[in-house]
Amino acid sequence: MTVTAQWESLAAVSQKWPDLFSASVTQSIFLSLPWQTAWALNCCGSAEHHPVLTVRGDADGKLRGIAPLYHESAAVTFGLDHNVTDYQDILSLPGQEQAVWDAVLAFGAAEGWDSIELTGMRDDSPSTQILESQAERHGWQAQRSVWDVSPYVMLPNTWEAHVQSLSKKDRHELRRKLRRLEASEDAQYRLYDAQADELTSALDDFVSLMGKSSEAKTDFLTPERRAFLETLTRTMAEADSLQLAFMDVGGKPVSATMSFAEKDRLLLYNSGYDPEYGHLSVGLLLKAYGVRGAIEQGLREYDFLRGNEPYKYDLGGHDRILYQWRLSREGGEPTE
Repeated sequence: MTVTAQWESLAAVSQKWPDLFSASVTQSIFLSLPWQTAWALNCCGSAEHHPVLTVRGDADGKLRGIAPLYHESAAVTFGLDHNVTDYQDILSLPGQEQAVWDAVLAFGAAEGWDSIELTGMRDDSPSTQILESQAERHGWQAQRSVWDVSPYVMLPNTWEAHVQSLSKKDRHELRRKLRRLEASEDAQYRLYDAQADELTSALDDFVSLMGKSSEAKTDFLTPERRAFLETLTRTMAEADSLQLAFMDVGGKPVSATMSFAEKDRLLLYNSGYDPEYGHLSVGLLLKAYGVRGAIEQGLREYDFLRGNEPYKYDLGGHDRILYQWRLSREGGEPTE
């Protein structure tokens, strides 16, 4: 079987994308069609104007893989901003990852690409086992470095079992903070309800709390990223994946999380809280409620996503490694 890579629009492969996604070992919410479509609408105005590199069989034209890449001059990266997309990779029919990467790297060499930077690849991706040897075959030098960590929790059958799995100190602190919050009698946990609630208002509350949390989150919320969040929440709500959770105190939202459901996992995408209510630990405890809710839904994993914030480990997180690959043509230097 021989395969060939070529540029096509996202729209041209949108009907086949879900089947390829469902089959691929590297599937994640960030590689799903709704997520990719949200980015295409935000960056390019439509799926028709958003290119992806596809790999098809030469004999039958069947879609074997998709590499969602972006090229500018001779420098190539993944197509989505890694500031808003934690995991990136290719999609491939199972067992054909090597053939897909072979076609992509051969295409890049033929097109005269100088460099390829691949940020946000998980340590359990087949790509991490393939890239170095495949790059060498096509005259690329490959360098891998640890980019970040992504803590996660494998969920037991009950909330109490999860609490018991924490260290003695973390278990004690969590129970103490839960008792204090619940003793206030003014605190209420609620989920955005697509049938009863207004999405625009819920997103406004979420963004407001994000901005209050820290200067870094205020800086993160550029007009472009705010626009992406608006598009993303609509797209993911339509896909029945969005979960917006709030902690209210005295009827006022003081903490919020944005998560996405993906099969048997819940992914915590971002969060915010009002520092005036920090004495009630509303930020940490809303996330604890999220873990408890995932357990009650019978989910297998709670993914805190990228970053080593202490609360993730307080709630039992264990690191998953995220890599950055830098490929350059022999004789050149990897991009910085």
